[in-house]
Amino acid sequence: MNIGILGSGNVAKTLAAGFLGHGHAVTMGTREPAKLDNWLAAHATTKVGSFADAARFGQLVVLAVKGSAAAQALGVAKAVINACQNIDTASGRILERMAQSPLILSEDHKEGVKAFREKRPPQYKGR
Repeated sequence: MNIGILGSGNVAKTLAAGFLGHGHAVTMGTREPAKLDNWLAAHATTKVGSFADAARFGQLVVLAVKGSAAAQALGVAKAVINACQNIDTASGRILERMAQSPLILSEDHKEGVKAFREKRPPQYKGR
């Protein structure tokens, strides 16, 4: 399977190594390709590109960036995925709402928002 990983930090590198170890092809998307130079020496089959490159490549796309980069990475991935769909805009919005609705209604989502507002770590319950 082709795996696109959005990120280049320790979590992204660990996930990439795991996917490679199971025979998957991996492209890592990053804002700083040079950050992966040493890691790539030991994982030569991995490709590195932009967030858009990784999103376009992946049959599965994994978000593995810290919070400050998440909005940019997801925005690019969403634009690429939307551009790849052969559906009209109205249908795309319906699918997006269907995908987001369960998340927004979950207890964990409400706890995450509340914790953010209260500047404390969230206490998720898996609901």
